[in-house]
Order: sequence, then C-alpha cells, then structure tokens
Amino acid sequence: MNAKAFVSKLLQLTLLVGSALAGAVIFIWVFGPAQYQIDGLRVAAAVRPAKTGQTVVELPPLGTLTARTHAFPVECRLTLLKVEERTVTATLQNPDLSLLWEKLRYDAGGALKSFVLRQFACGALGALFFTWPLLRLSLRRLWLPPLTGLLTAAALLGPVYLTYQPEAFKHPAYSGIIEAAPRILALSENLVSGFQELNARAPELIANLQELFQRADTLNNFSLQDGDTRLLLVSDIHNNPVALVLTRELATRFAVSAILDAGDLTDLGLPLELNLVEGIGKLPVPYVLAPGNHDSPAVMEALAARPRVYVLRGQVVNIAGLKVLGAPDPSACRPTPKVNSAAQEEAELKALTAQLAATLKRSPTRVDVLVVHNPAVARRFHGQVPLIVCGHTHEPAVEGDTASLLLNPGTTGAAGIRGLQSATEVPYTAMIVHLNRQKQPVAVDIITYGPRAGSFQVEHRLIPAPTPPRALPHQPQVSLWHR
Repeated sequence: MNAKAFVSKLLQLTLLVGSALAGAVIFIWVFGPAQYQIDGLRVAAAVRPAKTGQTVVELPPLGTLTARTHAFPVECRLTLLKVEERTVTATLQNPDLSLLWEKLRYDAGGALKSFVLRQFACGALGALFFTWPLLRLSLRRLWLPPLTGLLTAAALLGPVYLTYQPEAFKHPAYSGIIEAAPRILALSENLVSGFQELNARAPELIANLQELFQRADTLNNFSLQDGDTRLLLVSDIHNNPVALVLTRELATRFAVSAILDAGDLTDLGLPLELNLVEGIGKLPVPYVLAPGNHDSPAVMEALAARPRVYVLRGQVVNIAGLKVLGAPDPSACRPTPKVNSAAQEEAELKALTAQLAATLKRSPTRVDVLVVHNPAVARRFHGQVPLIVCGHTHEPAVEGDTASLLLNPGTTGAAGIRGLQSATEVPYTAMIVHLNRQKQPVAVDIITYGPRAGSFQVEHRLIPAPTPPRALPHQPQVSLWHR
C-alpha cells in the first residue's frame, strides 16, 4: 500500500470515527433525555458533556442542587416535573422514611436501566445517521458506526458509573430560593415526625374533646336574641386535624351563621396539606378564609374550589347578611417561599393596608367585618370597621368596644406541630362573637381547650359601649391685657 492510499484510508477512518462520535454525542444530547415515573414523582433525566463531573437536581421553581459526584466531565441532570398528591399524602399520613427510600430505590433502579439503554441506542443511531450519508458505507462495513456510537456512550457513562459518589450530596451547592434548603430540610424532618406524632395522638385528643362537649352544659346558656348573629372565629390551625373537629363542634353547638378564619390554615402552603383538613367543605356553615403567611396561592386555589368556602382576596363578600372584607397576607401571594427583610415586610404590609383602605372607601355600603392575618394591619382600621378579626400571634386578644372591636382568636390548631413539640402546653383557642341587630359586636365567648390538663373553658365577655368624650370643665375667661 502506497503512502497516498494509506493517507486516504486514514482520512476516511478519521472521518468515520469523527462523524460517528459527533453523531453519537449529539443524539445522546438531543434525544437522550427522557421522563420517568418514580413512585409518584415525575422526573426528567439527561446527560451532557460538561467542564466538570457533576450532578444537577432541578426543583422548579425553587432552584437547583449541584454536587461534584464523579470525575469524568459529564453532567447528569435530574428535573422534578411533578409530584402526585395522592402518593405524597399517603407518605405524610404514614411517614416511614425507610420504606419510602427502599421503594424509591427499587423504582429508580428500573428507570436507571431504561435510561442507560436509551443512551446506548441514541449513541448507535446517532453515529449511523451522521456517518452513512457522508461515507455511503457498504453493508459489510455498516456495523462500524453503531459500534462507535455504543463505545461513545460507554465512554461517557462508564467513568461516571465507576467514579460516582452519592455522598457528595451531603454538601451540595444551592442556587435559587432553595438556598434556604438546609433550614427547610430540617423543618421537613420535624414536619414528617410531627405529622406522625400528631396523627397518633389525634384520635385520643378528639375523643377527649367530644366527651368534654357532651358534658358541657354551658355552651347554650347564652341566649340569642331575635335578629342577632353569632360568628365562629378561628385562626392559625397549622394543619392540626383536631382543630377541624373543634371547629365543627363549636359551629354546631353555638349555632353560628359562619366561620371566619384569619389564616395560616397550612404549615408550608402545599396543596397536599389540605388533605388533612379536607372536611372544610363539609362544615355546616359557610367558611371564610383570609390566608396567612404560611398559606400560598396553591392553597387558595384548592380551597376556592370547595363548596361554601370563600377565600378573601381584597374583595367584599356577603356572608350571613354581613359585608365582609379581607385579603391574604403578602407572603401567601408568593408561589414560592421567600424570606423578606424587615423593611420589605413593612412595605408590603403598608401596601396591603392602602389596598384595603381604598376598597373600604369605594364600598357603596358599610363594611361590617374586616378579616386579615397580621394584627399590624388590623389595628390600622380600628375605629373604621365594627368588627376586625386577625391572627398570627397565637395569643387571644380582645381590644376595643361595640363601635369598633378587634378580636384575635389565638391558635385554633394549638400552633400545629410546633405546639406539640413545645415544653409548655399551647392550648386550642377560638372565639364566638355575638352581633346585635345593628351588626355591632356586643359579646364574645373565648374558648380554651387544654388537652394535657383535660380542661375546657368558655369565658363570656360583654363588650363595653364606647366611652363618650369627656367635656372640659368650664374655665372663666382671663384677660391677658392689663392697663
């Protein structure tokens, strides 16, 4: 073989290998990504060349986690596309993380095998697709490009498999909102264990509560005059299933016309959390919610679809013959968690106050009730609305008189999981407010349930009338002009 023929064959071989390599890489890059169902999780997987060997986990819209998991310059990318509510809810209701992890590993193993085979197939087809139009190989040599493609896929994936270290995710790099992940993950661990403990104790607490209700003869002692209205005020339920039983029993036994919730129905604002209080749509009277800083747009949408549930979003609604105005806490309007500075939070609360004041001014008729989560906003309307309801502090409060009364029912969910983990008992609290025919608050019943002590207390308070302004005593005129 002369030099010219050798060079020609060498160039042909180089062109064959180069086009096969290019075709394999491009096909793996473009057609290699695929989606898989892994125990209620819809995940997209992809590999691509990169400067460093790393794995990127995308959790839209929260951000990404990145870890240097292997030595070869290939990026493995996983994107969480969807979480099936039914699967995650079942996990929360029976949060055995070891069983969950084993199931995920089993399902992920099948998905991983399918993904690897897909990359080999893409490599072989890509090499053939790019090589055959250029070189018009004979059938006898047509096996060379697919073989090159398979070797290319093996060269990409083999070193990744051999050097992969999952332990690198113990210290990942965070980007986006998920930079708060270390705190959120710690909260999630407490959330799961808290749900487990709360669900274990709920039947006992509910049984004790129902027994107390059956023995309580004082609940109907406060007679309702013709034309008067009773409203049940709740707040800060924080996913506590006992709170739903308490709310239903109070609504029934006090014969209220509606339930006003000042927010923080959930803990993390996830729609799946609503499964723990799915009985809201079955309450005997209309339920009105002003979402709190622990709620979210997803929670608002899920609740708004339920029968006889009203989500206040800056509008006036007519409930039980009353004009009720309310709006979500600014944090509830964000689709993803965000920690604001004190200045940002103050600016948002001022904007909310201005929005409510404008709606109040435009209303053609008097607004009877204002419901907001934050007391800082609520107090700015003292003297402008007969009844103002707020929450957030977990402490019951009664401020004002019959002309303008501010009520904070405290925490009807006993602060949720945080209350359960507290060294001192956080009681379940709620209020019944009595309105007269003029739609003025004239009395309030403060309900306190302490399950550890087995105590149930109803404190009936009459609301004082406004104190008339005191006239200044008559003072004789004194001339300042002296002759």
